Amino acid sequence: MTGVHMYGEFPSHWQVLSFTEAVKDSTSRNVKIPRSEYLSQGCIPIVDQGQSLFGGYADDRRLKTDVSLPAIVFGDHTRVFKFIEEEFCLGADGAKLLEPKVNLDKKFLYYYLSSLRIEAAGYSRHFKFLKKNVVPVPPIEEQKRIADILDKADVIHRKRQQAIALADEFLRSVFLDMFGDPVLNPKKLPLKSLESISTFVAGSALPNTEEYDGQDEGVAAFKVGDMNALGNEYYLVRPRKWAKTYKKANALVPEGTIVFPKRGGAIGTNKKRITKVSAVLDPNLMGVIPGESIPLEYLYFWFQLLDLKTISSGSSVPQLNKKDLAPLKVVIPPKPDLDRFVEISRTLRGSKAMQNSALEMAGDLFQSLSQKAFSGEL
Repeated sequence: MTGVHMYGEFPSHWQVLSFTEAVKDSTSRNVKIPRSEYLSQGCIPIVDQGQSLFGGYADDRRLKTDVSLPAIVFGDHTRVFKFIEEEFCLGADGAKLLEPKVNLDKKFLYYYLSSLRIEAAGYSRHFKFLKKNVVPVPPIEEQKRIADILDKADVIHRKRQQAIALADEFLRSVFLDMFGDPVLNPKKLPLKSLESISTFVAGSALPNTEEYDGQDEGVAAFKVGDMNALGNEYYLVRPRKWAKTYKKANALVPEGTIVFPKRGGAIGTNKKRITKVSAVLDPNLMGVIPGESIPLEYLYFWFQLLDLKTISSGSSVPQLNKKDLAPLKVVIPPKPDLDRFVEISRTLRGSKAMQNSALEMAGDLFQSLSQKAFSGEL
């Protein structure tokens, strides 16, 4: 086959095969476990197409996959690739088990497949797009050398991610140590309704917008998809859309507004962000503006501990409305404790900003090495 691909041209000494010549789909010979049968604990993990490495657990080892380890799993809907090195069961709906048909190192194949830009088609199946690609087959020793280099870069990237996760866990521990569980309120601290210490702004129809390209004028128009901004732990900063003018002032939220999904399945993501700019929100978002009596950092972290699904209403489509939020009780600690928590939070946030920058650099390094690796430049 031709040696030209998304990275340019493969080295002439590499064999290049079609996807179906190089890779086989071994899914059909394995039992797939429905999500309704996942356990929270068990003797063997379940690998599905979700973002997490494991989706759940099973207790019946007879259900484990019939595949030699390590294994490669592809999410047909999510486009996620996973490299699994221990015995596992396969989750239902979209998880595909891939194996090499030729002399391919599995880690090399995993990194190569992960590097491909697979066309996004919503919740459609993406295996049909994956199969359109070619697969390079360098000499096996060269494959192993490339996989080893990318492994080292991947370790750096994952350690940065772990450091950020540990920072979040540390702040959670600080909050619980200082104030106790915000629902149980074991320290018997004063309580106030969320309605009495904040203002609610429900998203509404967005104005006419244009693509955001760093404009200084106008108003940011945030949609629920902007909640997934990569490399940003706290803030809604860069919208995809920007309105030149917006006259409906009562739907404008200021910088420092806590924003979260208020409709449909997005509530289940439990994501919260803080606006870094004045903005309007689409109908799927809700904003909470802290009053002068409560620090933004404290109320934001209180929201971080709140599972939005547990307070949503609506029968067929989950909804979050003012009536669901207004009566919620917020623990109000003494001002010196609030000030101390804010100081710790800001210090940790500064540290996380540096960690995020390092994470972005590690990601760029990995992408650069991947491009060189599969162009034969390593």
